[in-house]
Amino acid sequence: MSQERFEKGMDELKQKYNQVQPVTSSKEIFQSVQQSKRNNSMVRYWPMLAATIGIFVIGGILLGSILSGTEMGQGSGDNPLTTGDNGEMEIAGSDGDETLESENGEVTDPNEPVEYAVSDRQQTLTNTYSLEGQEEVVTYNLYVNEGLGFSTYLEPGVEVSEVSSGEGDGVKYTHSELFHFTILKANELDDSSLAAWENSVATRYDADGFKRHDVGEKLSQKADVQGVWLSERDGYNDLFRYYALVEANGAIYLVEAEYTIEMMEGRFPYTVQTFVDNMEFH
Repeated sequence: MSQERFEKGMDELKQKYNQVQPVTSSKEIFQSVQQSKRNNSMVRYWPMLAATIGIFVIGGILLGSILSGTEMGQGSGDNPLTTGDNGEMEIAGSDGDETLESENGEVTDPNEPVEYAVSDRQQTLTNTYSLEGQEEVVTYNLYVNEGLGFSTYLEPGVEVSEVSSGEGDGVKYTHSELFHFTILKANELDDSSLAAWENSVATRYDADGFKRHDVGEKLSQKADVQGVWLSERDGYNDLFRYYALVEANGAIYLVEAEYTIEMMEGRFPYTVQTFVDNMEFH
């Protein structure tokens, strides 16, 4: 009997044991603790991680905008050229460090002044002459004529005006009421040689009552052909005419000046000589 009660008691104990909720093992408890720590770490460091991710995202957006703007600037080619207050070419919206590339591939700096290809010429020229026994210093200013394509030197205060005749178009330089001289870019003739133009000038001077005069020396070193003609009045040489023909760049230039006898002793002949000798063609 006691054996049956023992077995019955063991069965009841087993049933109660099975009804009790299972107890978590030590391994599961350790894993649970580690997972809790990881969750706490994620919660603690999540703001720092989010901030770092945000920085990379914003940086990527900014970098993309910069690259996109650079490509647009390189591809547009719409920056207009303007002229600054000092006469230099500038690029609108530039900081002065940009360069321009022409169709033939030449690169130019817009900060360099544009002076019609004469930037290498000095702005003034000073000569000393012996006039009536005394030395006189004369200063000339650089003069550029883009229309006729040349540069040279003129006295300050000279009045410049355009002229035209059957021989060509040009410019008149008036120094005073009594003195002026002209330069013409000669029209083409059937025979446009220097000899043909010299004959044309000689015919006109002869018709005006002037006679050729041999001065015995070249008045201008630059002139290809030149000459002096005199006009007599009452047996006296009253007027002198000087002409110079210069051939350059496939064209012929005619310089003419007329002096009274008094002017021949002054600086005006040197003014014309300086003008012709310093002509450079562009």
